[in-house]
Amino acid sequence: METTLIDLDTTGRTVVDLTETLHRFCAGRGDGLVNLFAPHAADSECWQALAAVELDGRIAAAGGLDAWIEQDMLSLGEAQRLNLARALLSAAPLVLLDEPVEHLDPEQGSGILNRVLRQLADRIVIYSSHAAQAAPNTLQLT
Repeated sequence: METTLIDLDTTGRTVVDLTETLHRFCAGRGDGLVNLFAPHAADSECWQALAAVELDGRIAAAGGLDAWIEQDMLSLGEAQRLNLARALLSAAPLVLLDEPVEHLDPEQGSGILNRVLRQLADRIVIYSSHAAQAAPNTLQLT
């Protein structure tokens, strides 16, 4: 799930598009490392977002917020969850999610999607899914 930030210069707004796989991030604060995960977020905010998508334990085991995480270190479901955490940390008023929980079992995917959508309730969220179940308070288009 690659994340694309699109700067809409005329409005000053940003769209978060989570449609592919994140290739690399480093959430470290020290040693001049560039934080590609969430450049302006505090460590506590990163951990809260990771917990919301049930990925805090996995990132802690990989070395924490100072570790380099590359695409081949994550399963598809973990990569999806990592990008959902990035969406939570973004200030973008519009979030595009393309099958955000496709690689998770239905129970875990439903819980994470509902948690993420609750936390993004003050924004416009467009998500596509082939799953029969819809998240609460969503408009289903067929």
